[in-house]
This record gives sequence, structure tokens and C-alpha cells, in this order.
Amino acid sequence: MPNLCETCPIATKIDYCCSSDPKTGTTKEVRLRKTGYSATVCDKLQSDGSCGIYYERPEACASYACEKAYEQGLGAQRE
Repeated sequence: MPNLCETCPIATKIDYCCSSDPKTGTTKEVRLRKTGYSATVCDKLQSDGSCGIYYERPEACASYACEKAYEQGLGAQRE
């Protein structure tokens, strides 16, 4: 079963949790094909919405309190 982060839409990640690398502040520009929406995101965010360094991600990302997880009664997810 995929974790909540893997199923979360990239547009939601852009708005809530993946707007920049919390350690370095580095970003990149992306444009969503479906909507044409352009945004600045973490340079580790992949085009499929996954984290390119998920298993080595910074503590700020690993401990992020995801509102979507709480809404579903899952609490904070850490892997």
C-alpha cells in the first residue's frame, strides 16, 4: 500500500509542503502540464510528485505534520 505522500497530488505538495528544500532553501521552477500552473518548488521534488531523496530527506520533511494525514486519522507518517 502506498504511503500518503506518494498518493498526494503534486499541486497540493507545491502549496503545503514541498515549496523549497528546508536545509538549503534551494528551489526550481516547474509548470504543471494539466493546468499550466507554474510554481517554485523544492529542487528534490520529481516530476511525478515524489521526493528524489525520500529516504535521506531532511528532518524538517520527515517530521512535517501533514494536515491531510490528520484529516484521515492517520497521524504523522514517518517511514
